[in-house]
Amino acid sequence: MKRIVSMIILMLIFGKIGFEGRRESLTRLEFIQELDGLLRSLSDKERLDILADYTKHFLSGMEQGKSEEEIAASLGSPEMIAQHIIEARGQERQVAGESVPIGVRSIIVAIALIMFNLIFVLGPFIGLLGTLFGMFAVAVALVLSPLGIVSGMGYAGTEAERWFIVFAGIAAVGLGGMIGVALIAITKWIFYLTKRYLQFNLTLIRGK
Repeated sequence: MKRIVSMIILMLIFGKIGFEGRRESLTRLEFIQELDGLLRSLSDKERLDILADYTKHFLSGMEQGKSEEEIAASLGSPEMIAQHIIEARGQERQVAGESVPIGVRSIIVAIALIMFNLIFVLGPFIGLLGTLFGMFAVAVALVLSPLGIVSGMGYAGTEAERWFIVFAGIAAVGLGGMIGVALIAITKWIFYLTKRYLQFNLTLIRGK
């Protein structure tokens, strides 16, 4: 019984060595044919591209003085190569298949953001712009007020009233100018924040 077991073990060992030796001694044609058969689950274009790449490996190695058997041994067994390629292609298809849910998610996020912005953001934003427009109108009116003041100086009864009108006009111009400068700075800040908010919305939609 022990002799039979020993013989079986020896047969398995030598069979494995012979199998590996056969794999290492594959010629270019044998290697390509075997790899082609193992890649039948891929499309014709994918399979031909892969076979062309490995043919280039053989040609490049032969230019360096290597034999076809040496090149085949350095590339590895066609079974392992085919297994890795098929697994990689499967992962690529899985990622490609996930692109549809991502697209649906982007649409859902976009609709949600539109509703949120219409309900909670657009109204206050329009109100803020209206307030800015009104403040700009006040600033312009103050700056232009001396025109009305000058025309009304003829109705001033005393010298003191005239000087009061002059100083009031100067004060109005100064106040209007300061309000205008402040409003310009506030407007730039608001538009900067608006731009950042829109970019944030786009980032949410794209899912990045």
